[in-house]
Amino acid sequence: MTVTRQVPVEPDTGEAGTSGDGVAGSATAASVSAVTTSVIHWEGPLPPPALLEQYDRIVPGLARQITEEAKAEASHLRERDEVALNAAIRDRSRRQWMGFWVAAGFLLIALLALLSGDKVTPGIALSSIAAAAAAFIWERRRRERKKREEEE
Repeated sequence: MTVTRQVPVEPDTGEAGTSGDGVAGSATAASVSAVTTSVIHWEGPLPPPALLEQYDRIVPGLARQITEEAKAEASHLRERDEVALNAAIRDRSRRQWMGFWVAAGFLLIALLALLSGDKVTPGIALSSIAAAAAAFIWERRRRERKKREEEE
């Protein structure tokens, strides 16, 4: 918020009652003004208490309304973060279960192929499981490295 105020200033006349050219009350004396600028900056949902007090003087009850609005916004943000966190947890759980069932399916295929006497299919199925496990381990290590780098 920037506040600009223009304040008239009497010109310096040199002597009391005369302007700079020696003529008393001359019409040619220039009018001088000074501009004062104040900048108020804050971070966060609420303005500083002094500014809230000024708002309340202009519109009675406005400070309370601003405070309640800030509380409601903070509550909404917390609820939104909680919903997002719960969705991320459900998503991760779903992925883990899907991975489990895919791996179990490949193991079942390998077992059935072995029992039927096939020598190639079990190797392919077990290789697929090994590749999925390697990808899982690689991704976990990548996340741990990233987390360590962010902490440093």
